[in-house]
Order: sequence, then C-alpha cells, then structure tokens
Amino acid sequence: MTRVKICGCMRVADAIAAAEAGADFIGVMFADSRRRVSAQEASQIVRAVGTPLREMEQDEPPPLHPGRFETIDAWFAHGAKALDRLLARKRPLVVGVFKDQDPEEVNEIADETGIDLVQLSGSEPWSDCLLVNRPAIKVLRQQPGASAADMLAGVEPGAAIAFMLDPSRGTGTMGDWGAAADVADRLPLWLAGGLSPEHVARAIRTVRPWAVDVSSGVEVDGAKDATRIAAFIAAVREEDRRRQRGQSAESRKDRSLDLSVAPIRPPIGTNKTTYPRRRSSPRAPGFAYAGGYAYHIVFLTDRRNRYFSDDVWARAAVDELVAASARTAFALIAYSVMPDHIHVLVEGDAAMGSDLQRLTHGFKQALGFRFKRSTQKTLWHRSYYDHVVRPDEPLEAHVEYIVGNPVRAGLTATPDAWPYSGPATLFTKSGRADRSEDLSLRRVSERLAKSFEGMRTP
Repeated sequence: MTRVKICGCMRVADAIAAAEAGADFIGVMFADSRRRVSAQEASQIVRAVGTPLREMEQDEPPPLHPGRFETIDAWFAHGAKALDRLLARKRPLVVGVFKDQDPEEVNEIADETGIDLVQLSGSEPWSDCLLVNRPAIKVLRQQPGASAADMLAGVEPGAAIAFMLDPSRGTGTMGDWGAAADVADRLPLWLAGGLSPEHVARAIRTVRPWAVDVSSGVEVDGAKDATRIAAFIAAVREEDRRRQRGQSAESRKDRSLDLSVAPIRPPIGTNKTTYPRRRSSPRAPGFAYAGGYAYHIVFLTDRRNRYFSDDVWARAAVDELVAASARTAFALIAYSVMPDHIHVLVEGDAAMGSDLQRLTHGFKQALGFRFKRSTQKTLWHRSYYDHVVRPDEPLEAHVEYIVGNPVRAGLTATPDAWPYSGPATLFTKSGRADRSEDLSLRRVSERLAKSFEGMRTP
C-alpha cells in the first residue's frame, strides 16, 4: 500500500479533511513558508486528529533504531517497518516540517505541539536527525540531471527513519521520475514534488514509492481543498488496487506485510516501574527504564555551543561519564565526546536494577554544576535523546556509529585517534571484561573485538 502525506495543513479543517479521506500522515509547517503555523495552531491541528503518540501509554519503547549500519537498504527497510508499527497505533501521524533550524528549537516546538514525527527539509547534516527528540524524515533535493547513484551517494544510514526525494523546495516542481524509480528500487522512498490528483497514479506506476507527499496539488487559491484531498487519496488507493489485481506489468516487494519484531525481554530480577511523562526527555510513558537494558544516549550542549572543543572540559566529560556509570551500575560500552554533543552506549545490570534516569540526570547535574561554577554558563540543553536497544539489535553497530563520529565529522582520520572516545579496550584485542552472566557481556566483548579489528589502522 502506498502511504499518503498531506503536507502544509494550516487549519484544523484541513487536517480533519485529510484524516477523513484516509491520509497516513499530515504535515504542518514550522519552516519559513506561507503555510507556516504557530505552535498554538499546530497544537490544535495535532489534537484534532488524535492523541499525540508521546501521550499514549505503551508497554515497550518504539523500535525506531535498528542498529544496522552495513547498508542503506537494510536501514531504511527497517525504518519503513517502524513507521508502519506507529501507523498501527495512530493514523494519521502528524509530521512537523523544519528547515535549517537548530535542533534545540525543533525539540522545543515538538514538545510544545505534540507532533509525532519531524521532517528536516533543509541542508542539515544527517546527524541532526539523532539530536531531535522525534523520529526524523530527511529530505534530499533532487538536482537536475542527477542519477540514482548521485542521489544515493548523498543518503546516510543510521540517523533518519525515512528518506524523501523532493526537487521542488515547496514550489510544486516535478522531478525526474526515472531516476527516482531507480532509487525506489533500492529504498522505501517518499516521493514529493508536483504531485496532484490528476497524475499521482502515473507517478506511482512509474516510481513505485513507499509514500507520496502533496501540498500545492490539493489546494485551490492557496488553501487546502477537501475535494481535491479526497480525490488525491482516492487516486492513490485505486492505483494500489489496480496493482494488487495484477493489472500492472511491474511488481514490487510489499513492505507492508509482517511488520512485527521480537518483543523486548523484561530485565531479570527487576520490578517494572512506571515513570510519569516528562517534557525534559523523550522517555516512553509506561516503560520501565530500569534493569538490564542497553541504551544509546545523546547529550546536547546548550544552543549547540562547542564547549567540548576545550580539552579540559572534554576530558572532564569523559571522567564524569565513567564515574556516573560506575555509580549507577552501568557498563560503559562506548562513548564519543564531540565538540557540541556526546554519544554514549551503556548497558544496565539486571540484578542491580540500573536506572537510566539516575545515570543521565546524575551525569548532567555533576558536570553541569562544575561547568556553571567555572564559566557562569549553562552547559546542557534540557533534553536528551535515549534509544532503548532491543535484543535483536547488534550492539557492535551502535559502537561503530558512536566511535566513528569523529571520523565522519572530519576531526580525525581513524576512530582510535580521537582522544575523547572509548573505552580504550574497544581498540584492543582483549575487548571488555565480563560483568554479568545474565548480560552475556563476554560474548559481546568477543564480537566487539573482532568487529573493530578491521577498523584499526595498520
């Protein structure tokens, strides 16, 4: 089934018309645009189509981060499955559209309005998708004459949950569908640019995208038109039915089948605790952040200031991270202190009831207090990103991504050359020591050592 996003909704009536017509996603604009809405208007639109995902009770965290970085194919296929799991819980999902805006601003708007997803439509680096506190869709601008290989070269796995191709920059310009089709043969592609009820079926037959995105094509005199919205979605569904009846000469792997994944195993020996929903971090309501779970955490400095460019504070961050992990019974698997943010991978001890809140808040408070006392400045952005690593996700992939950050940022040539990544045992053959039979860390250590053998320089 081809998913549909009706973007640029400016009124509650627009959103309701899209929802009633069967839209899967609704877009609201926070970027500079004639369709831009205020936070108050966006909040009304969000709640007009249902309870925000963050306010829904759930028994486990959303599995949005697969930890597989070998190919972009595997990464975005997993992202499509994750989105379908979210759609099974709520339809339509509300997407906030941003362009070249600071992640701190994006997070504040997301928390205030209750949007479900974020779309980054500017020239932001892919890594910004990890700094926003909602699953992110990254837009790539299709340049005239660009081949599929050219476009795929600009796509990075490991950050955005989905990838959109849009040549229009909001102008309704149609792109090269032939090149887009070549990309869609590999990835679950979102297609935007110049679509309308009159030719969306042809676009689907030619490109066979995972989702189609429309804005100006369903407007009359600059405003969303309920009749055109309904006609657009009806055309998409009719083309889907035509393909299902076998009338299309082409075929495509159906990505909408069995989208389930292995459930999270409850930590052994831990009483499940429910924490209240907090705006200061993207914690999943109803999920116990205590016990033998592994977490990929991202801490962001206040206003993206490059405070950790200072060697003194970068080393202080490492020291405090090690101390905070020890205090809260977490194994510090990998970390990388970047100039304006920190990536951390930790694993809890089920027997000790390791609690994520104690670790993150203790670390931020201790280092933040030292920084404030010394510089009279605020060190941290108030929120942080946490992803609960599921049992079917390889920890090695998270480690590879974390310690590879300085290389991707051009700060160093090899992972082991960056002085603020570690632990140091990652770059040796010995690996990590076994802390708990329950967590089977010895086997993880052996895999890590083997994985990183190929990353070391001669």
